[in-house]
Amino acid sequence: MDWVEGVKLSEQEAIERQGLKVLDLVNTGIQCSLRQLLEYGYFHADPHPGNLLATPDGKLAFLDFGMMSETPEEARSAIIGHVVHLVNRDYEAMARDYYALDFLSPDVDVSPIVPALRDFFDDALNYTVSELNFKTLVDGLGNVLYQFPFNVPAYYALILRSLTVLEGLALNADPNFKVLAASYPYFAKRLLTDPNPYLRDALIELLFKDGKF
Repeated sequence: MDWVEGVKLSEQEAIERQGLKVLDLVNTGIQCSLRQLLEYGYFHADPHPGNLLATPDGKLAFLDFGMMSETPEEARSAIIGHVVHLVNRDYEAMARDYYALDFLSPDVDVSPIVPALRDFFDDALNYTVSELNFKTLVDGLGNVLYQFPFNVPAYYALILRSLTVLEGLALNADPNFKVLAASYPYFAKRLLTDPNPYLRDALIELLFKDGKF
């Protein structure tokens, strides 16, 4: 146990008096959470303002590791691939991702799920993905999931909790903040640098459509 000096992220004025910006710290929190979720596979599932401190030297400190969870290795790549398929509006591939994410057993036919995904996301993606509100996406996807025999693993529920809490923090500081837009650089870096064969294929899928760049 260590004592950490700092100011809770909910105390915006106190943070600004230290010459720091809440949004910069929230952005750091998002990058930290993405690395925990998708690189290390072990993440802080309760990053509310009382568990995140701005230290006097401008760093972000995570506290209280009572609620942690693990992301299975196969699911880490599948989540990144899922984002690529979302950007490309490749709903058939999105539906197949649910096998790797352990949402569906291998004997479930995903073909009826594809039109439901298309109906929701074609409407949601009238905006660019980076402009989407994370909670809107989660709520809409939840409505799709309830129509089919999905099993939502515990780790996924905790991922949603973690990211929606961070988005709430960000929106409190800036109502126009978009978690997905802030996440883009991380996903791009992983796709460009990770030697994982699944992610190599996902990069090609992102860059080429019907053989065209």
